[in-house]
Amino acid sequence: MAGRFPVLTDACVTEHLVRALRDQGWDIVRAIDLYPEKTEDEVLFARAAADDRVFVANDRPAEAIAIRWLREGLEQDPFAYPVRHLKAR
Repeated sequence: MAGRFPVLTDACVTEHLVRALRDQGWDIVRAIDLYPEKTEDEVLFARAAADDRVFVANDRPAEAIAIRWLREGLEQDPFAYPVRHLKAR
């Protein structure tokens, strides 16, 4: 499906949202199904990157990691870490 991409969701993303997106044909894997509860976000980011998935989270620690990965990637190669931070309006 055009415009859709594989996703890995953090535990903070509700099951209702995951179910709704899956019902619309999205390829979503929940971190809670892969790792024990309270697995570090750094591990989840690495898994998402290794699996070519977008990591979706809604917490400040994940935001800090995304910003750090983006900065580190830009220092070496602007496409090394395809991390983008979107702010709500």
